[in-house]
Amino acid sequence: HYYSSALAFVQMVVLSDLPPYFISDLEFKLGLTRNSAGGKSKLLLDQLSSLHGEVGALFILPCSVSSILIPPSNQLSTKKWKEYLVRKPKVISVPYVEMKGEMCTYYFFIQSSGDGECKARLIHSANQISGAAAL
Repeated sequence: HYYSSALAFVQMVVLSDLPPYFISDLEFKLGLTRNSAGGKSKLLLDQLSSLHGEVGALFILPCSVSSILIPPSNQLSTKKWKEYLVRKPKVISVPYVEMKGEMCTYYFFIQSSGDGECKARLIHSANQISGAAAL
């Protein structure tokens, strides 16, 4: 598994609004590294740790399941494509692309742990549960 470098904010939620069968027992403690001890990371952690009760923030972490690292699209070079288009071809052929792996997303409910820090709970997606929950 290759994970994205950052969590992406989805929305603020109340824990009781999430169906209990989506909530995992898997829990992580969040903290700052020496490299991120200041700036936006600290500000975000301070804001999240100020949330009390059952209120928290839902985040996603994109993941690529593959045996090789697939760089994000913004890191792929478009130089060859631009050079090809400069030649003004009459027919633009699309190269064969072999898919290697799959993309998935992990959801995390992040809330204050009560001691000025945060905890993140893994939230299962509907695809991960795959009909295992009785509605």
